[in-house]
Amino acid sequence: MRSLSLLLSWITAAVLAQAASVEAVAPRSGPWLILSPDGSGEVGIVLRAPIPDLTLVVGQQHQSPTIDGLVARWRLPTVPEALEVHWPGGTLAVPHLDANQTDLRLAVTAGRRWPDTAELERLGQALGGPVQAVLCLDPTQAINRRLGQSGWEPTIPILAAPSGPTRYRLGALALSGIAAAAALDLAWTVVVDPVASFDPGILAGSADSDLQRASASVAGARAQQAVLLFTRGSGCSVLTDPLTVTKGRVESQAEGTRLVVVGGAGDPPQRLQPEVARWAESPVTIGLSANAQELTLLALAGADPLWKQTWSHSAPAPTAAGTSPEHAQPATRPSLPSAESPTDHDSKEKPRAPSAIPDGGWKAAAPAELIRLAELPWSDLRALHLVVTPPLELVERAATDPAAARLLGRLTADQSWFNEGRWPELPPWVMRECILRDLADPLTCNPGKWPDLAAEIDDLLLLKVLVRNARDKPGILPILERTIAAMAAGRRPVPRDPYDQLHLFGAVFDSPHLSPTPLRPLALALRGQVAELAQGPLERFITHWGETRP
Repeated sequence: MRSLSLLLSWITAAVLAQAASVEAVAPRSGPWLILSPDGSGEVGIVLRAPIPDLTLVVGQQHQSPTIDGLVARWRLPTVPEALEVHWPGGTLAVPHLDANQTDLRLAVTAGRRWPDTAELERLGQALGGPVQAVLCLDPTQAINRRLGQSGWEPTIPILAAPSGPTRYRLGALALSGIAAAAALDLAWTVVVDPVASFDPGILAGSADSDLQRASASVAGARAQQAVLLFTRGSGCSVLTDPLTVTKGRVESQAEGTRLVVVGGAGDPPQRLQPEVARWAESPVTIGLSANAQELTLLALAGADPLWKQTWSHSAPAPTAAGTSPEHAQPATRPSLPSAESPTDHDSKEKPRAPSAIPDGGWKAAAPAELIRLAELPWSDLRALHLVVTPPLELVERAATDPAAARLLGRLTADQSWFNEGRWPELPPWVMRECILRDLADPLTCNPGKWPDLAAEIDDLLLLKVLVRNARDKPGILPILERTIAAMAAGRRPVPRDPYDQLHLFGAVFDSPHLSPTPLRPLALALRGQVAELAQGPLERFITHWGETRP
């Protein structure tokens, strides 16, 4: 009996040891598939430990990988549909694209944004089916730094963006590298240009935030009659009006090409030019779906659609159902319920003149009318002269009606209705939009006319914008000084992120443009009360100017 017990113990130990051995050699993550525009591809996995006899099964052939540390890669000149990674302890199927699909659903990512599995699942639900591929606008090296971190890579292939502007007929984009690529032509043209030279984010250079830098890319996209032009950003995502190029300048025009800057991280823009229709106030996941009848561009903030643009062959002009994410911050605009976002497929019809606004004024205007006006290219909307003073009825309605908020945000581009006496009546998020629009024109921008409330409201996005622009516009520094005074007095909180603290205090306490006398008590009050990373500007100031005035 004892011998039988020892035999069973030995068998159990052997089985457990074999299972542990198999686990030890199994890949840590992957496999992934990266498809390049030229039809080539890369398969890769991350290993736990070196695996002997690791191969990629391509048809009847077994190919050995190139090993770089614990990453194994295979380069393929063409990519068949069926691929497997094989080793003595197991086999893993490589993700692939279905050559028989009749529609297309893509996630588009770039910069600091790499989606996780839950985000792609929510995007698929919003687009009407699972995401079939992820288009990454970063170079392949940047893709490789993120691979295996999110869990979806073994099931969804990755499309590597080209190095320069490239035109795609959707369908061929998703089926890049597959022999049946020409079998699906959805007749929607988009241009992918990872380096279109326009990046509005606060991490970009000041010159990069000028939309005119994208003139060559926009002209190229218009020449190819593209509906959309995608480019990557440093962290801010924006959607422009339909654009065209006239005499070398980018302008809005109803039949133009919309430019989508894919940043995704939720950074604010440095400034908002009139032709920029929307920007993402929080991190977003951007997706694209296409079939024979419709093309849809969608940006999700969590589970809520932030942008939704739809093009139809029956009514080719873009239509929209605009929403904004709902936050608890006072500087947030209202949001549309995602399930009830209206879509106007009759957008080619010109909007009615202002005199056609109902007798009840802005309060009585139908939401569909407000959305239609908000969707006009800025050149057409400005020509209507809808407001010459702050539209207080629209401001009041915008507190609860997302359609009114959408139009109000667009109308902030009309600098003619700024009136210092009416500033305090504007909601904080409208004030932020007005300041962003004012910053877009360096010739007329005057921070001195901004209200004191700009320094008091607890709006981190606006604070980041002011800190970024203070480098080029010293007139913003007194506003930041008052902001720090409000923090020292407890009227508004200090930013929680140590880097936000560092940037704010560095801009003010290291500035040669401000008098040290009013700054001294602020530095002493905040000393030791902020993150260690942000102590440097305070200590430098106190060391240089002293704790008391000589």
